[in-house]
Amino acid sequence: MTMKEAVASGVSLQPQRGAVEFLIMESRRIALASIYQKVRRRALQPDLFGLSPEDLALDSIAEVYQRDERGRFPQLVGYFESMSWQTLDEASLFIAFRRLILSKLNEGLFRRYKEADASLSKLI
Repeated sequence: MTMKEAVASGVSLQPQRGAVEFLIMESRRIALASIYQKVRRRALQPDLFGLSPEDLALDSIAEVYQRDERGRFPQLVGYFESMSWQTLDEASLFIAFRRLILSKLNEGLFRRYKEADASLSKLI
């Protein structure tokens, strides 16, 4: 499956299971790679939150895949409909998707830091 096919399905009125699974797996891969990179640079300690890196990655990006009452993914729809994603080539679409996932990951990590230590989150 291509990214364009997956996004087209993900923002449609009836997202297909295979496309959603593809997007989730790509999201997980992107988020986990970023977390491992932060751990290697000693910029993140997942055990501070009591979660494994895998759980932290999934927890941070879960919001993207929350459905509304109609069964759609409002985060995906809102993000991709704000751009002309249909005109993007595969590489550019993947970059846009990666930007969405990394921003959600960073929001999730910030939220976790804030819960763990409010004064530390102000520094971050």
